[in-house]
Amino acid sequence: MQHSHIEAGAPSAGFFISGRGFASTRHNVPYALILSNPREIVSLFDHTYSRPARLMLEDFFRGGGLTLQQILGRQAVLKTFIRHWNHLKHFAYSRYDCEEVLTFSTQADYFAYEFPGAWARMFPSTNRKLVRGKSVQVMFFFERLDAFYFPLPEDIEFPEAFQEKVDRIQRVLARLKIKRGVEAVHKDRFGDFHASMLLKELQDMKQRKHLDPFWEALHEFEMYWSLAKGVIAQG
Repeated sequence: MQHSHIEAGAPSAGFFISGRGFASTRHNVPYALILSNPREIVSLFDHTYSRPARLMLEDFFRGGGLTLQQILGRQAVLKTFIRHWNHLKHFAYSRYDCEEVLTFSTQADYFAYEFPGAWARMFPSTNRKLVRGKSVQVMFFFERLDAFYFPLPEDIEFPEAFQEKVDRIQRVLARLKIKRGVEAVHKDRFGDFHASMLLKELQDMKQRKHLDPFWEALHEFEMYWSLAKGVIAQG
């Protein structure tokens, strides 16, 4: 199959997209090496923060059985990241917070939140205190993403299939009302009511099977961001 090259005008790294992933022509990386030692190649492009994104990156290079349309689709997504790198390059978050928030959000249905207010004295406060703390962590983790990246500027248009995943991220963040929650924290008003409402939203999204696709989309976004950073770094 003939290789498809990244567009002229992109950073000067000599990369081509093959049926299984990327290889560097600038550094003369043998294609056989990619197939036999994908992790050695991944290290050149691994700027991920989370383990799921890193695993996606490894799978990207390992690849296999891709159609030409899928290859071109990957290329188009990466080119969009590179084209808008000035806006996207500061994408970052705490790895620890990500793991904590991911675990809490995807296990939200295991938490029981007692009625706040006058009824609270009838129940142990340990669980309420835990949920309040985790809820604040959720708010601050997503605040940066919500403020700087989602929604993205209108001039950043990804291919349709990938844009749907970006939209999925934006819908979840909008539903969680991040700005309202963070404002309540800053004003020292984030209490049982806010925490219980956030937990209820997380539980509902999990039951509707919205949370797992959200995290998958966010990790895939991070994977392509990592690839773009690697391509530019090899420039």
